[in-house]
Amino acid sequence: MNDLIMIVEDDPYISHFLQMSFEQEGYRILMTSQGHEALSLFYSHQPDIVILDLGSEENAALANY
Repeated sequence: MNDLIMIVEDDPYISHFLQMSFEQEGYRILMTSQGHEALSLFYSHQPDIVILDLGSEENAALANY
């Protein structure tokens, strides 16, 4: 499987858990904890799905894109 998942999460424990879980299933992972970096990564890598932490204001603003 070559699907790419982008994880936008500022909690290192959660992001590590998600990364390990999806990698075990064969997914490629792109990770960031910063909302502003997430937009750049999204447009440059075009992931198949984005898992977005809406707990921070910066990340929640990305939901409008």
